[in-house]
Amino acid sequence: MSYYVAPQQAENLFLRKSKNERVARYIAAQELACLVNDKSLGLRMPNGFSTKQLVEIKEENLMPKNKEEIFTAVETLVKLSDSKQKTQNLYKQSLEAHKSIGLLFEERLLVEDNFNEIKKSLKLIKDYAVALSAYKEALPEAAKAKKYLEEILELPE
Repeated sequence: MSYYVAPQQAENLFLRKSKNERVARYIAAQELACLVNDKSLGLRMPNGFSTKQLVEIKEENLMPKNKEEIFTAVETLVKLSDSKQKTQNLYKQSLEAHKSIGLLFEERLLVEDNFNEIKKSLKLIKDYAVALSAYKEALPEAAKAKKYLEEILELPE
């Protein structure tokens, strides 16, 4: 993906996706000409304009050097969010499931349905324990990611 700018109007980027550079330049130049004709830009081109005058800027030139660290920090916080959501969703279910485990400690005989319910409850409790453990493990790394993003965005803690 490339961006094009007119040297006289560097603040306006024209994004063009095309495998063919000539086509992308042509489309960007048409877009620029429309803006000039509409007088949306305070730009006059009495001698005309050529697609060769457009300056190509690769997308990677527009990205900061710490792009990967920013993406990693955001990804870490997304994972923490997903983990917390899963933990919260399983919490109520596991509380209900925990009640059925009490059946194992009663003196009465259990039927097949009771055992099936207990197994289902144990699976829910296991899923909750795994999700909670993952959430707790993710917290320190997410705290670092949060602090990193706050520093970049200059946000108060």
